Amino acid sequence: MYKLTASINNKQSEHVAYLKVPSIEEGSWENETGTSITEAQLGDTVYFRIKTLDISSGEKLNLRLYDYDHLLWINSLNPDEGEFDNEPVKMDVVVSNGIAKVQLDLPLSWTKSVKDGYGKLELYWDVTYGNRKKSLPEDRKQYLDVRYSEQELFVKPSEADPAFPDMYSMEGEIIVPLELITGEITDEIKGRLEDVLANFLDKSLTKKYVLTKLQKGYLVASDGRVYQRSRTFQRTYLTDSNGVVTVNQSADFEFRTRRGGKMITVSTKDINQYDFFYKSASGNMKMRVLATMNFIDAVWSLTEMCHSFMTGSKSLPLPGPFAILGIMGENLLNQIDTDLEQKFMEDLAIAKSEGFEAVMKILNSGYREKYKMGHLQMSLSVATRIIAGELKTLSEVESAIGSINTDEPWNVEMLYRNGIMPGNDHPIKIVEAFFMNDTDN
Repeated sequence: MYKLTASINNKQSEHVAYLKVPSIEEGSWENETGTSITEAQLGDTVYFRIKTLDISSGEKLNLRLYDYDHLLWINSLNPDEGEFDNEPVKMDVVVSNGIAKVQLDLPLSWTKSVKDGYGKLELYWDVTYGNRKKSLPEDRKQYLDVRYSEQELFVKPSEADPAFPDMYSMEGEIIVPLELITGEITDEIKGRLEDVLANFLDKSLTKKYVLTKLQKGYLVASDGRVYQRSRTFQRTYLTDSNGVVTVNQSADFEFRTRRGGKMITVSTKDINQYDFFYKSASGNMKMRVLATMNFIDAVWSLTEMCHSFMTGSKSLPLPGPFAILGIMGENLLNQIDTDLEQKFMEDLAIAKSEGFEAVMKILNSGYREKYKMGHLQMSLSVATRIIAGELKTLSEVESAIGSINTDEPWNVEMLYRNGIMPGNDHPIKIVEAFFMNDTDN
């Protein structure tokens, strides 16, 4: 802003005019609490705060990210790198009351860029407003030094929903919020969240659960116990709504056994298997939804999700960004898994769908040693800390397991294997899947 005065007949006027000249003043890197920083790691989320002068609120600044590069301290001999993963990082940010603030996720896929920078990146922005341009921060000592992530443990995303971990019941039924929670709420949510969610267990979900149980060979017998048999055949049932359902299920069986000092006959004949699992599914399905919600509750805000329902969303959009969580992106996963045998990947996928016991069988067939695979039993609270990226190493997970509250059920099995981080060849651990035991919830 410049001050102008006017002279009339060699006398200074009492009127003073000010000429506003918009300018980009200064900028600094910050963490989520607003504290100034100059260091970060891949996997972190950082912020950049820009101070402006005489730029109106609502106006946009154009930003492009650069990595300071130099040769023998002569910058002109080695132009700064303006691409990351072969793509420029450009953003527009809106000025509000003289301040503009931008969020930057530092993805793990930039590992190669860090390696090319001899172990670090030195980040700054070129900020443009109209024909004005300025590099910020002005002092190179305030550039952001970004180094390799210290994170060792990464959660594999689900193929059904890459924003959610690969999670199954112990029987191999995939657990994904978008599959389990359906419907639309347009009125105000009232009552406990558990009661609200229970209302979303519609017939299609229950039907899917029943068909899965029967196709996997589960049958209830006359003694009230559920058995599993491998031999199947096709059978048709009449539903309560006079619909017809055809499913492959295990063959009926009958045997004699001694119980309580008496010989009894145990049989599945003349039992409507579809009806049994349909009527008993609601409790199981409700438990499954609430168990999944416990995961989400620890990582994302329930308030945000309820708001999504109330605004008329027909599905459950999970708030992000997921780059800051322990769940790795699909591109990074594909780079890590390039050397895996196709047969191993197929065998493991099939085993997951058949349940935790099937996974243990293929591990013991030689895969455990070859891929350094293992599993850990833990509580739901420890699993959520892994998903949230709070526990970054296997040793931290083992320490957390050792301090689990004795009253907390150990109802989650975590399957993991070794991997190599592309770009710097550091060893990492990949969480292949979580298996949840419904009966312990």
